[in-house]
Amino acid sequence: MGRGFRSARRSRSRQARAPGPCGDPHPVAHDLHDVVARDISGIVAQAQAARFVADGNPAAVVRPALDFGLGLGLILDGLKTHTS
Repeated sequence: MGRGFRSARRSRSRQARAPGPCGDPHPVAHDLHDVVARDISGIVAQAQAARFVADGNPAAVVRPALDFGLGLGLILDGLKTHTS
């Protein structure tokens, strides 16, 4: 690997650690927090809707709940793979 590649990598690393436009020392962490918070809100809304539907027709909720759980497992597996 040449000097240009290492220099570019160091520059990207410094940019990643640099404060964001509002002086935030961790802009990526805050962006990630916002994304996760939004997704968790969606999960809560879906769970509340599922509870409402289950009161009238429990069988209608079982398959989507299982699919949702499997989907979460795949997402977590993907996160583990990309962060290891």
